[in-house]
Amino acid sequence: MSAPLNAVRGITPHLPWLSRAERKRLTAADGVPIAYERVGAGKEAIVLANGLGGRLYAWAALVEQLAPRYTILTWDYRGLFDSGMPERLHHLGVPCHAEDLRQILDAEGFERAHVFGWSMGVQVALELAVKHPDRVQKLVLINGTHGHALTTAFQPFLRTPALHRYLHDMFDYVARHPMLMSGLGKLMRSRLNVDTIGGSMALLRWNKKLRENYQQYQNDVFG
Repeated sequence: MSAPLNAVRGITPHLPWLSRAERKRLTAADGVPIAYERVGAGKEAIVLANGLGGRLYAWAALVEQLAPRYTILTWDYRGLFDSGMPERLHHLGVPCHAEDLRQILDAEGFERAHVFGWSMGVQVALELAVKHPDRVQKLVLINGTHGHALTTAFQPFLRTPALHRYLHDMFDYVARHPMLMSGLGKLMRSRLNVDTIGGSMALLRWNKKLRENYQQYQNDVFG
């Protein structure tokens, strides 16, 4: 099952190639519907394992360069955006995301792929490489870590074994207070944040699109 991406959600206007992406769906082994995207028609596949909350547009510079030569695949992690939520919370773990990726490769007819992992996607890419090494041609790992990110990210310099518990408590607190959550969402989507953070990234990299990409990310995550 596939559909043009612009039939499913709004297109980031500064990325006209995004309208050429095919939006597809499959059903995971545990019954969770998984939404994924395909761009390009090359004989070799590149898989983009996103950071938490990232989508295809976050890889814009890479896609624009490589889509003419490769088939590029990425997906919405279970529980996010257009993919479904599993009945059991432990089915949100990294091993389940890696199995979803394996099924996407099967559905698209690729025995192996170059797997790019960004942030949380590094864990997903490493999990696939450990569980199914025959499916991974190369790994490109960006700004991520192995294991539990909040306890291994600062090694070997610093161990933070309790950080994840405090962060989970904080997230739960925000989720229980709708006004606080609404205020946080407005702040992250505000022009102040977008211009300060996104504008700075765009200026440092001499790429105006980065500001729009950052704005789209904030809208997706906090909208």
